[in-house]
Amino acid sequence: MLLSKKASRPRNETYTGNLNWFNTMFNTDAAGRVDEETAIRTSEVYACIKVLADDMAKYPISLLAKKERTIEREINHPVYRLLKKQPNEFMTAFVWKRLMITHMMVYGNAYCYINRNNRGQAEEILPLNPLTTAKRYDSDKKKYFYMTQLNNKSYLIDADDVLHFMDLSLDGHVGLSPIQVIRYNLSTNIGGNKHQSSFYQKSAIPRGILKSAEVISPDNKKKLREAWYEVNNDEDVAVVDGALEFQTITIPQKDAQFIESMKFNKLQIASIYKVPPHKVGELDRATFSNIEQQSLQYVINTILPLVTNIEQELDSKLLTIVDEEEGRYCKFNLEAELRGDSESRAKFYETMQKIGAYTINNVLSLEDMELIDNDLGETRFGNLNLVPLDIMRDYQLAKARSKTSDEGGDKKDEQK
Repeated sequence: MLLSKKASRPRNETYTGNLNWFNTMFNTDAAGRVDEETAIRTSEVYACIKVLADDMAKYPISLLAKKERTIEREINHPVYRLLKKQPNEFMTAFVWKRLMITHMMVYGNAYCYINRNNRGQAEEILPLNPLTTAKRYDSDKKKYFYMTQLNNKSYLIDADDVLHFMDLSLDGHVGLSPIQVIRYNLSTNIGGNKHQSSFYQKSAIPRGILKSAEVISPDNKKKLREAWYEVNNDEDVAVVDGALEFQTITIPQKDAQFIESMKFNKLQIASIYKVPPHKVGELDRATFSNIEQQSLQYVINTILPLVTNIEQELDSKLLTIVDEEEGRYCKFNLEAELRGDSESRAKFYETMQKIGAYTINNVLSLEDMELIDNDLGETRFGNLNLVPLDIMRDYQLAKARSKTSDEGGDKKDEQK
């Protein structure tokens, strides 16, 4: 339970993390200090985190129960309401999931306090600030707990009452921020963005030069520059007197290479977050076929590990022993990925129905359509060409004998 009094430090307490770990880990030379604010404000990091957070938030989480022969949604269970609709009075399920992924991708850790009722059931899930929350170990009691700060007060929370979603970890207790890995790329890009901003200002590089075969006095140069600026600002055509000639200036080769290096850094950051390039706007080498393949790999290699990570933490902390005995578990519904593709969705339903996995009502419920109120809606269909492996040999032999018997009968009829 969350303690109301200010926590004191246990005598034998050791840290697996500290409250200032995020503020002290960034030291760069290329473009100054990189912290959580400068990191999330860079377009590369913002794009990657937004892609991951939005994609994970759109998948609904259900509480299911595995019965003897069926799997049912536990819609009357309090955990179902928390995960499906509203984890707390301040945010919807979508906003909460997006916040958790954002914290994981920026800080490496996302924390939530579980407020329970007298029966030990979760009633509310409240996000904690990852910058002021730390996991600690009490060697006397031989157990972990969490310490967090709220309104300038410190609180101790039992480990069983904290949802802790962590990214890659070196000790299994505190996650590492991906920004630790990309901070050099970030510092390069932050400095590059500043250079690129000034590069395209008029003062950074002139659009061209006015060449003259004759010597022009300083006063005439000043007057000519003012006249040219006035005409150029009005986006009109410049009229040049005498022997003056206008020559445009193109981007130097080294600056073009610099822009390419900026793009390379963007791809490096995307690869660390395991986000395909086309999802962050890099379409240089994109084709329809490779985007389709990248999207599939993205679901398998990026989304599924996050889903498994969160599902196991939810099962461990939100469900009681009674829930586990009754076969309850939390499950992301990844079928939401198919909502935007009607052709793929139709093929998937057709395949699932042919093997007897889905009934007609299963398909209708997934499409939020009215169910068929008769036995046909709950009937499972299968393909007659499919044979169980354990009787396949006997089935083939019986089929061969039947064919031989039919041929023998035909020959006798011909002889008659």
